[in-house]
Amino acid sequence: MSQAPHGDDLRLIQIRPEAAATTNLPKETISFLVEAGLPRSCAPFVGFEELASGLRRIWEVYSPGQWKDTTKEILAPFVVIGMDGSGSPICLTEPDGRVVIPDHELFNHPKRCRRDAVFMNTSVPQLAECLLAAACAPLEERLDTIRSIDRPAAEMGAFWHCDIASELEMEAGYESRNPWWKFW
Repeated sequence: MSQAPHGDDLRLIQIRPEAAATTNLPKETISFLVEAGLPRSCAPFVGFEELASGLRRIWEVYSPGQWKDTTKEILAPFVVIGMDGSGSPICLTEPDGRVVIPDHELFNHPKRCRRDAVFMNTSVPQLAECLLAAACAPLEERLDTIRSIDRPAAEMGAFWHCDIASELEMEAGYESRNPWWKFW
């Protein structure tokens, strides 16, 4: 039996039910992560391997033991479930279960980090549907597909809007119309 290319990347990572014991996330979120899970790695350059270690706080993933209590308190609502392509955590927020991406470059400015976290999805099931849309929907239809799944996720400034706009810009030949050497 042959395996599809990158088949292991698409393997779903689930959590053990006890992993959610220290969180204040919606029951539906926990059920989804226990029963279905999220892909280890997928487009658009995101991965959810962190789920294999349970549901941990930012300070348990990044430089454990080196965080001030005041910073922990500010970032406490973020529960890490994955990483984006730039190394920032993909997090669930307590108690609503929204999916956001706080910028890892702002950890030294926790109030700003919390305030400026990029919205990704309203819930984990909607995140999973949007990941499927990113893999399956034609690029020209992708934003409308995302909008039909999770309207706020398609709004300007949200992760999906930015990702799709960037892809459309590249596909339109932005780089070929403005080559780097013309700036010199």
